[in-house]
Amino acid sequence: MSTCMINNTRGNASVTVLVVMFALAVMFTAAAFFMRELVGFYGEVETAADLHTELRAEAVRLIELMTEDPTPEADSYLDPVWSEISFASSAALKIKLEDVSSRINPNQAYDYILNAAHIFESTTTYEAFHDYRVEHGPVLDLAKEYGEFFKKDELSKYCTSYGWFNVNTSNESMLYLLFELRTGKKAEGTLFASRLRQKRTAKELFTAASVKELLGVDLEAVYPFISSEPEINVNLAPRAVLFTVLTVGKNVYKVPLKDGLVDDILAVRMGSEITAEGLTNLIRPKFRTTIMESYLGVTTWFWRLTLEKNGRRYRCVFARLPALPGEKDDTPRFRIVEETFGPAAPETEADNATEEIPGGE
Repeated sequence: MSTCMINNTRGNASVTVLVVMFALAVMFTAAAFFMRELVGFYGEVETAADLHTELRAEAVRLIELMTEDPTPEADSYLDPVWSEISFASSAALKIKLEDVSSRINPNQAYDYILNAAHIFESTTTYEAFHDYRVEHGPVLDLAKEYGEFFKKDELSKYCTSYGWFNVNTSNESMLYLLFELRTGKKAEGTLFASRLRQKRTAKELFTAASVKELLGVDLEAVYPFISSEPEINVNLAPRAVLFTVLTVGKNVYKVPLKDGLVDDILAVRMGSEITAEGLTNLIRPKFRTTIMESYLGVTTWFWRLTLEKNGRRYRCVFARLPALPGEKDDTPRFRIVEETFGPAAPETEADNATEEIPGGE
């Protein structure tokens, strides 16, 4: 009996040793696997950080190149930055530059511009939309915040949330909201409100000089968020947007404009950059001192730059800062206002909404 018991004890001990050894082996294997994973993870983080640095540096280089534009008063596909983007792009590195401000901004647009674009859903009206934007706007993500009011495809085709509010083309309530956001003051009862109403009652347009007077002591806080800078760059705007603005100019504002202006603009910009003087010569018979000067210009105020490499994407939105009212900058000034970095995702309709060839639809 005892021998049997000794043998069982030895057998149990052997099994125990084997179990312990197996457990230790599993632990060491798991630890080694964990260390490899940890090293790999930190390697990926370091690689991603390096790639972020690389792509951002390339973006900054391209933005700096734009400050060296030999024709800084106008932006078009003929500027040197586009050639540089084509040269720098490769199978490994994809670069895309887009004008994201030469559109209609629902945050501030008048009813007749939005109605003329035919972008509202059949179940809503401008009045319902305006009530909503006064309560919730201005917003940055149009699809998320305003999507229920607009046709999805038309929203991405016609609209943007990027841009300075032109004092001559912006709804008064939305101007008040922006003024209040920038200053912390209630607009009602301020000189800003009284000066704005005075000009609008007299049906007079604000110029750079009168914008300076309008903003007064709040100039530093509010400008250029409220300015008299033209909203849309005719060199880069979609045909549909140009058509809408010119139609409103002719039919609502009663500006005497010749027929076929959209086609004239598209034809000219395919071969040359439209300058401020060239735009005046194109918009016939009258452009200067009309509301069209507030809608149409030759400068892009907000750009989006996207760089992709090794499955990662760096994207930034950068703004061109206009000179102070009545002054002029010899060199464009840009400021990055948004940045994202992460895995390159499939492009959406919104991503492609701003792509257009110079004379295209």
